[in-house]
Amino acid sequence: MKKLCIIGGMGPLASCEFNRRIILSSPAKTDQDHIETLLISDNLMPDRTQAILTGDDQDLLARFKSHFELGESWGADFFAIPCNTSHYFMDDFKKMTNKKILNMVDLAISDAGDNICVLATRGTYKTGIYRKAIEGAGKNLIELTEDEKDLSMETIYRIKAGEEARQENFPEFQAMIQEKLEAGGKILLACTELSLIKFDDPRIIDAMDSLVRAVIDEVY
Repeated sequence: MKKLCIIGGMGPLASCEFNRRIILSSPAKTDQDHIETLLISDNLMPDRTQAILTGDDQDLLARFKSHFELGESWGADFFAIPCNTSHYFMDDFKKMTNKKILNMVDLAISDAGDNICVLATRGTYKTGIYRKAIEGAGKNLIELTEDEKDLSMETIYRIKAGEEARQENFPEFQAMIQEKLEAGGKILLACTELSLIKFDDPRIIDAMDSLVRAVIDEVY
């Protein structure tokens, strides 16, 4: 069975949730049937948005390189990184390992509809990684106002700060989502902190779930 290395800690709770969803999605019947997994939860990883906005990314890249090396020495067959913003550095990551790295951005776009509203960090918006993937797939990106982007970022960092990820704790954010849905779009949760909020609407696509399915497909 293939062995998985998760490079996480961005944030720590989101990484735990990602691993939990993998376990729950597995067809395993015994402990030994589950995917052998190395979870690297590096909560000291520099803020990805700040690294992108300032260009000061050397420490971040050095930490990723050490994690890829650790994963390879452990025997990982492939890697998953449950952090959307960090996928901006995918070209750099591919130079750090010859093992497969699942691309959460491409996977999420494949699962989303034709009209997509992306909720993410300022760093993700700045990089345009989802814009490029959406346009490359021939789909339409629903643009957000600057205030709406700020609201998305504020919600993410409130969750990082320890606020419980419940819909009722973020009424303005929830109202924005409802407005976009009523306009005919699909919502794409493109930050793993937002994955911690429980949504039951099938029009809300979670990039974390896309990555979970890809892990399961890679192994079983």
